[in-house]
Amino acid sequence: MNTLSINLYIPGLSAYQDQVANVGISSLYALSLYTVIKSGQFSLAHLAFGAIGAYTGALLAIKTGLPFVAAVALAVAASTMAALLLGLVTSRLRYVFLAIATVGFAEAVRIIATNLTSVTGGSLGLNGIPRQVGPVSIWLVVALAAWFLHRLNISRAGRAIAAVGADEVAARSQGINVSATKLFAMGVSGALGGAAGSLAVFNEYHVDPTQFALAPTLMVLVYVIVGGVDSVLGPILGTILISLIPNLIRAVGYGSGWIASALQGAVMLAVIIFLPNGLSGRLPKRSSKLVPSVERADDATPLGITVRNLTVSFGGVHAVQNFDMDMKPGEVLGIVGPNGAGKTTLINAVSGVVRANSGTVHMDGVDVTNQGANRMARAGVARTFQNLRLFERMSALDNALVGTHRLAREDFISTQLIRPKARRQRAGLVARASGAIELVGLAARASTPAGQLAYGERRRVEIARALSSNPGLIILDEPVAGMNASEVATMSKLVREIANAGRTVVVIEHNLGFVRETCNRVIVLASGKLLADGEYAEIISNKNVVEAYLGA
Repeated sequence: MNTLSINLYIPGLSAYQDQVANVGISSLYALSLYTVIKSGQFSLAHLAFGAIGAYTGALLAIKTGLPFVAAVALAVAASTMAALLLGLVTSRLRYVFLAIATVGFAEAVRIIATNLTSVTGGSLGLNGIPRQVGPVSIWLVVALAAWFLHRLNISRAGRAIAAVGADEVAARSQGINVSATKLFAMGVSGALGGAAGSLAVFNEYHVDPTQFALAPTLMVLVYVIVGGVDSVLGPILGTILISLIPNLIRAVGYGSGWIASALQGAVMLAVIIFLPNGLSGRLPKRSSKLVPSVERADDATPLGITVRNLTVSFGGVHAVQNFDMDMKPGEVLGIVGPNGAGKTTLINAVSGVVRANSGTVHMDGVDVTNQGANRMARAGVARTFQNLRLFERMSALDNALVGTHRLAREDFISTQLIRPKARRQRAGLVARASGAIELVGLAARASTPAGQLAYGERRRVEIARALSSNPGLIILDEPVAGMNASEVATMSKLVREIANAGRTVVVIEHNLGFVRETCNRVIVLASGKLLADGEYAEIISNKNVVEAYLGA
């Protein structure tokens, strides 16, 4: 049989080499789960991917005599394809519903392996698989997988995965295709799971369905919970810590039965209580560094929006009804009105966050009605939200860097290989994000996680993220809500500076003093309809406007 073997062993550790190898395999499974959890998907299919990889590799080795490396490559390809198909089928499921569906998939794979006796050997499994790997080669693969995920995390695709996992609505508004990003993460998870399963087969001589039952599936979840997902090292550290416990119990002479299981559970509980972000939450955080901006004067082209007969309904109630509006290129337009007037719903429809029931939205003469938030963002529309939508665990600068998504053209392979072109592009994106952070006055707080910033600073981070996309139109939803007079004055100056840099700005705001000082033109909504349109002085003296705010 012509095979390529990388069956390496650690001298002097013959009694422990199987445990060392098994911890490496478990670490790969933990990295598989880490990837989908990072994207906000509670999938428990990692061992199912391992089963597909294991049986594919074993059958290829036994039936065809295919070289080891080729067998593993095909096994990984098979598990990746299975993961992509699973991702497509479950794309609309969230949270516990996705977990249930993926557990069902995993059980289906295990039951098929148990009953397809002529192919899989049934409950007895497959034997006689040549041993091709040992602990050193397995841990080499773990190191390569960790390096791959590290490079992924700092790439455009990795930033998208983290953004989707933190807040899907905000991610879409940065131009990120949420469905494609989740599918990509599921595919990476499938590849890592398949690699783990196929390497296990070539280390253990044998594969059977009991290796892929629910109990080991949940144990991998424990590894990731203990390790955390703040760093790619987290799942590996969690795996090592939990896997060491039975050996430590045996070493002190107490056996490894219920005592080891109880101690593992106690460790997980302690981590949840005292280290809610897992072991990796205590590791030094790596975030992008602020660099001198070379692009303070942006080259954005101001966009104009024309809205005609727009209607948005929820359950038969018209939040916006037959609405007409023009957003002129380069102006600062204020949208005001009492609570429930339909202001946020209007801009949600314009920016693609919600679908309009009827009517049209044109951008510079092009029909963009119901294009979706990610497409509108890629077309040059950026926005903030009435209720802050930041990526809380990312630094202020990394939040702004996500905003560059529509501008990035990073080639994934180039990023993995650290090619000069990829490095130059990343440097340019960091410079743009740095410029946005400096513009909003947060240079000193650039490396602080967004969730730890004061409210006014968090508002400015959201604006910096919007500016980082170099938009032609920026929509600010209640940017000075909850701010004091000094902060309001600073925000007014910032908005005017944004407009002067060559952008159309739309502001929804209840603070009429801010609107007076900031906006060229003001429109007033009431009950989803246009009530008035003009300069601030005209609006404030309009009888209909006064009645809408104060009552007849």
